[in-house]
Amino acid sequence: MASILKTDKIEGVTASGTVQMPAGHVVQTVDGSDGTQTASTSSSFVASNVAVTITPKFSTSKIYIAYSMSLYNATNQAYSKTTLYRGSTNIGDSSWGLSSGGYSTGGHSTDGGAVTIDAPSTTNATTYTVYFAPHNGGSGDGTVYANINGVRGQIIAMEIAQ
Repeated sequence: MASILKTDKIEGVTASGTVQMPAGHVVQTVDGSDGTQTASTSSSFVASNVAVTITPKFSTSKIYIAYSMSLYNATNQAYSKTTLYRGSTNIGDSSWGLSSGGYSTGGHSTDGGAVTIDAPSTTNATTYTVYFAPHNGGSGDGTVYANINGVRGQIIAMEIAQ
């Protein structure tokens, strides 16, 4: 004979009223997108408008982040690159970030996308923002355009229980 369990609400027995999820389970997912075209000639990373804020339920959780952004650099043999910041901290490589593309004859379009895992060790609201920059190639840095022609950049953050 099969058993059936029906409930409208489960509450934790602790003062915080939370229930710890088994390790590896997704606790929550948030996403964001923006199609604002932004340009930069700076060789330093600059913020795009593609960002997401997540408030982890558990300080031990890891955050899985995936993003994608359309980039264009009209300069011959120059790269376009992206990275991810948690607040003011770059969580990618300081020079190349988390993704790079380009270096073709003439201008180039590329997808600035990456997937990474972060461990912010907090239950405070945490904002992840995609940054971008041109990178010196055979003809210099050039100008890189993020979300070229209004193509929407996307970002997803998932809290993973540990």
